[in-house]
Amino acid sequence: MGVLWIVAAAVVVLFAGNPATWYEGPRLDAVQTVYQDGVPHTDRQGRDLTAYDPQRSFFPIGIYHGVDGEFRGRRFDLSVARDAGFNAVHTWEGQPLETAATAASRNGLQLVYHYPTETEAAAWRENPAVLAWYLDEDPTIRNWDPDWAKRLDAFQRRKAALQAQDPDRAVFPIDGPFIDPPRRERWLAWNDAGDISAHWNYPVRNSTLASLGGRRGIPESVATAVSLNGERKPHWLVVQAFSSDRLGWRMPSAREIRAMVYAGLIHGATGIFYFSLDSFATRDGQVLGVAPWTEETYGPSPDYDGDGRYPLVVSQAEVAQSQALWRDISVLNHEIAGLAPALLTPTSRLGYTVHTDRDDAPVRTLLKQSGQTLTLFVVNIDAAPVAARIEFADDVALVEQLAGERGTLDSPLAGFGTRVFRLTLRTP
Repeated sequence: MGVLWIVAAAVVVLFAGNPATWYEGPRLDAVQTVYQDGVPHTDRQGRDLTAYDPQRSFFPIGIYHGVDGEFRGRRFDLSVARDAGFNAVHTWEGQPLETAATAASRNGLQLVYHYPTETEAAAWRENPAVLAWYLDEDPTIRNWDPDWAKRLDAFQRRKAALQAQDPDRAVFPIDGPFIDPPRRERWLAWNDAGDISAHWNYPVRNSTLASLGGRRGIPESVATAVSLNGERKPHWLVVQAFSSDRLGWRMPSAREIRAMVYAGLIHGATGIFYFSLDSFATRDGQVLGVAPWTEETYGPSPDYDGDGRYPLVVSQAEVAQSQALWRDISVLNHEIAGLAPALLTPTSRLGYTVHTDRDDAPVRTLLKQSGQTLTLFVVNIDAAPVAARIEFADDVALVEQLAGERGTLDSPLAGFGTRVFRLTLRTP
């Protein structure tokens, strides 16, 4: 996703509110049942898989605007992404494919590359460093777009041309969360067009974040995308790891970013990307990302986005916040990587009930099953704490808690709280 999207997004107002008057999609109940017949995902080269294969299955945990090399006397190295538990990277568009792929491969990262040419697709056909080709961004961001069908036709022709050169590689666009009118028709068409469904959803603003749900909420947008494609395509969610004065976005807290990721996973995301790695590239777009190397300023740089503004300069407190969230994300990345085998196995059909002290079901859960082993994912999508009790009809024993705030199957959940449990199904 190019930094230019930030400029376009500045004209968009993101709404919150009751989805009951507009939402069309799967039921957003406490018990989510997506992928009971198998989880669509890919291998490291973007080839389709439906059954988990420990040798081939790939769960992308990626970072946007990866930079590698020397820029105006400052050295950037993607080894920091590798060390922080990322396994995929979308590189800054100012780096050519060969440079990006070499840096990604050197660090064990799969490359998502933006706007390849047909010549590049042919030259890099089946190259093990490339995960997917990324075409078009934010196609439904315009409030009024009478030519959208022509853009979609152009995307489909371009996709076909690339796959004529590199047949097995996934090609996809990345959209925003515009699942409601007046963009809904366009959004559905675009999010059905790629081999992978992907969109960003950035709910953390300077105003108080009360819930991850609602109009254009993460549960609603992810569930809509997964349902749209009949649970047959991988879905990658891009979550917010930045602040910007564009629309008043603020840096998420560790608890908020964890809840965003888990809300996406529970509603059907099969890959997570974070926007964005902090550097001169993001600062040109007036964005403070996350990184271990974050500085107050990277100095002057070319005006890549053409907005006429000097690259963003931040305070030392904001530097500390960026670096702290990078560390929090690193912990979360390693956690998700360890849970990936469970996430890519079918969802259990075992019956259970989630009891809460609220009628609007802010607790969401997903139960995965491999043989007798069950993995239960839990998230509170609201900022307010909630009492919750999870009750199984069958003889299930709690083995251990794998992640999240300490608790049991009947402990209250803090605001934006998450938990993951391993259980076992007893046989008579």
